[in-house]
Amino acid sequence: PSLRFLNRIEDRFEGGIDYMTSGRNTIGVLFRDTIGDFPVLLRAADGSSTDNSYNQKEALAKVNWVVSAKSRLYGTGGWVERTNASFTARNFSGFNARMVYNWQPTDKIGLSVSGWRETAAMQALTANFSLNTGGSVAPYWEITRKVKLQGDFSYQQAKFDSFSIFTDSFLPIGTQNTLRNATVKLIYTPYPGLQFMASAYHNDLQTNNRLGGFNANGVNINLQYTYGKQ
Repeated sequence: PSLRFLNRIEDRFEGGIDYMTSGRNTIGVLFRDTIGDFPVLLRAADGSSTDNSYNQKEALAKVNWVVSAKSRLYGTGGWVERTNASFTARNFSGFNARMVYNWQPTDKIGLSVSGWRETAAMQALTANFSLNTGGSVAPYWEITRKVKLQGDFSYQQAKFDSFSIFTDSFLPIGTQNTLRNATVKLIYTPYPGLQFMASAYHNDLQTNNRLGGFNANGVNINLQYTYGKQ
C-alpha cells in the first residue's frame, strides 16, 4: 500500500508497414504510442494533485537486411517524444536507436554486436527513466556437437540527470551510472532436451549516488531438462 504509486496501467498501440525485397530483406517504418496511467502520487493542500502518467510517441525506421551470406543487420531508429502529466522536467524529445549485427564466419563460430541509445525506465517500475547508451559483444564457439562456449560482454551508461525528480528519491539511483558486464558460459548438451551450463561473471556499477556502486563476481551451475524435446 505505501508504494501503490508504482502501480500502473500501460496501453500500447503499434503499427507499421514493411517493404520486402526479392532477397527477403525488409525495410519499413514503425509507429508506436504508449499511454502510461499511474495513480495519483501527491496531493497538495489546495486539493490539486500530481501524478506520474505519461504519453510516449515513437516514429521509427527499421531494417532487417542480409549483408552477406554470413552476416545480417537488424535495427530500429527514429524520433521519440515523451510527455508527462506532471513534472515537465522529465519530458523528452530526441533520437533513439538500436542496431544488431550478426556474423557467422564458419558453421561453428559466430558473433553478435549490438549498440543502442534508448530511453528506458528503471526495471519498468517507475515513470522515472534514463537515457541509456551502450554496446555489447556476444561471441560463441561450438567446440563440438555437444559442447558450446559463449561470451557476453556489455558496457552501458545510464543517465538520469535530465529525467529524475524528487518523487522517486527513495530509489538508490545515481544520476550518472556506468554498468559493465562480462560473462562466459560453457554449455554441454549430452542429448536433446538435457542441458548442463556452467558460467562465470563479473558485474560492476560506478555511480555518483552517495551510497556508491558495487563490484560482483560469481559462478553459476545450471541443469535443465525439457521433456519431449527432439
